This record gives sequence, structure tokens and C-alpha cells, in this order.
Amino acid sequence: MRNIAIKQKRAVSLIVSYVLLLVMAVSMAGMIYGWLKYQARLPAEIKCPEGVGIAITYDCNATHFNITVYNQGLFRIDGYRLILKNETNQQTFFNYTSIAPGNSSYALYEFSNTKQIEVLPFRIQKKGNIQREVFCTDALIRLDVNCA
Repeated sequence: MRNIAIKQKRAVSLIVSYVLLLVMAVSMAGMIYGWLKYQARLPAEIKCPEGVGIAITYDCNATHFNITVYNQGLFRIDGYRLILKNETNQQTFFNYTSIAPGNSSYALYEFSNTKQIEVLPFRIQKKGNIQREVFCTDALIRLDVNCA
């Protein structure tokens, strides 16, 4: 009889140890999940506001490209990216001239035999402690030109 009582106590202590081990593993997994969720928080997406619009006029010859960018939108733009392409290569220029609504900016670039241009305005926006260039893809201008 005494031998059966000892075996039953061992069985209970074995079950208690498994339950404690399982509770500790689940609680550690919950703590690690909470910590990782906090650490991997993604910043909110920063978008260009609706109402940003530009218009351009250009003049070009075989070696130079002159462009005037007009801000026809409701918001200030902090510059634009200009891509000039010809048959063999392309070159990207960034102009960081801030243009208020209703104003314009003129620039001269050296690039030969321009065949296509692409103008994409951007704004420098700040959200919280994040500040970066936000490209306004809705205001993209792409034109085929012949500057030979």
C-alpha cells in the first residue's frame, strides 16, 4: 500500500512540473512577442498631399537644356527631379529650389541631344521626428522632345 502512495505522489509532481514548464514557456513567448511588436513598429507612411501640380516650358539645342518649372498646385514644392535622356544614356538632376504656389524656377543643364525628359516634383515633409523627400508621383511630367 505504501508503495502505491509513493508512485501516486511522483505522478502528481511530474504533472505539476510539466504544467509549470508549459506556463513558463507560454508566458515567455508572450513577453517576447510584445517586445518584438514594440521594436518592429513601422512609421506611418508619409504621402505627398493632393493638389500638387506643375507645368513646364523648355528650350533646348544640341548641347544645352533650359527648363522653367511653374508651381500650379496648392502647396509649396521643395524641388524636382529632372531626368534627361538621349539615344545612349540618361542623366538625373536634382533641383532643390523651393517654389511657392504661383511662382516658377528656371534652370540650365548641359546635356546633348535630349530626346525625352521626365520632371517629378518633391516635397520635404516631416512627420514626428522623420523628415524626408516625398515624391509627388501624381504630378509626374514625361515628354518626348527633339533637341538635336
